[in-house]
Amino acid sequence: CTSTVVSGLLLSCVSTRMSARSLCLVFVFLGLLSFSSAFRMQNITVFSSAPSGALYLGATVVYPNSPPPAGGYPGAVLVAGSGANDRWEDHRVSQVGINTLPYALPYNNSFCYLANLNVRPFYDIATYLADHAGLAVLAVDQRSCAKINSPWCQVPLCIKQGQANCLNASMIAFDDFITDAINSVSALRQWGANPDRITVIGHSMGCTVAPLAANASNAQKAVLLMGSATTIGTTLIRQLSQNLVFNTAIVNSSICNLSDPEQLQLYNEIYNAFQSQAVTVPQAGVVIKQLEDGMNVSPYTPITVPGLGGGSYIYWRQWMNLTTSESVEWAISNFLSTYNTKGDRSLLAINSWTDFNVSPYEFLPLKVIIDKFPNANMHIIPYLTHYMNDAQFRIAHVDHEVLQTLKTFLE
Repeated sequence: CTSTVVSGLLLSCVSTRMSARSLCLVFVFLGLLSFSSAFRMQNITVFSSAPSGALYLGATVVYPNSPPPAGGYPGAVLVAGSGANDRWEDHRVSQVGINTLPYALPYNNSFCYLANLNVRPFYDIATYLADHAGLAVLAVDQRSCAKINSPWCQVPLCIKQGQANCLNASMIAFDDFITDAINSVSALRQWGANPDRITVIGHSMGCTVAPLAANASNAQKAVLLMGSATTIGTTLIRQLSQNLVFNTAIVNSSICNLSDPEQLQLYNEIYNAFQSQAVTVPQAGVVIKQLEDGMNVSPYTPITVPGLGGGSYIYWRQWMNLTTSESVEWAISNFLSTYNTKGDRSLLAINSWTDFNVSPYEFLPLKVIIDKFPNANMHIIPYLTHYMNDAQFRIAHVDHEVLQTLKTFLE
């Protein structure tokens, strides 16, 4: 669009009389300035050493196209959810095809929506906060992103014990991502962000990482986007129970509308049936351990764990060492109860009634925790997918209310 407008202006100048041509070109130049971006980007690397590898993680700082204030731009570090996410959580690249699954319900009165994966939420958040809130935002490739089908992730992958200079998939654990987030905060401070005005923003699994990393790095604020206070096992059981509902053709436009007593009873019966067969993440780890010695499949190949369903090898490994909902409460309370160098800390959570991945069964316990603290708040937005775009109209960008709520909290 910009190039079309500029081409038209230049053509007009060419056809203008010689005496007015210079003035015309000046106006074209001023027009080009008006089309300049309101933010800039700088690619950097974040060095982070963890048991699964000492890696240089690719990253991008998105910052305002204006001089920094005294002390530097306030900063934010984005922490992605589980899986193999690049710096933008770009699901246009890494998970194309999942939209074809038959889980989309009628929009009217429906409670559950799968994510529209034609979206890159961290790009939307980073650019918006740089443009509208004056922040320098650091987006970092996950270590588990190693050379998946993404133009960003370049970390080589290895699977056998003892290999070096690569991501050792057999060693990935939850704590590695806490380490990466802490080192990302350090990298953003070294880049020049205001060290006293740092926020750690987590999405999905990153919501458990964020308060832990924020506390360890003396950050001022933490944000939890579509987070949960239940274990990964409990969440997956609930998701499987909904899959059963969908796949047995019981579903109708109100199956996930929890205000319907009959539907709620049916839902709970299915949920309880699954829970009685559940295994915990450590038990899932036994299955993982059996695969590690002679693993011949890609770390991204789906693996079915009895009682928990399917997920890639790397997906299961990411959840190792995190097994209890108490760890979420401990992380949040520890962060909010500690003063940083400039006074009280604060925390914001954003969730949605229509998030299939983290439903009210998972996030309402989180609200109970958050409501205990005066310096924390949960903002619930209707009709969002797990990736924070509009679930009703499938708009492939993070919903404006999410962005505006972030801006207000971070200003």
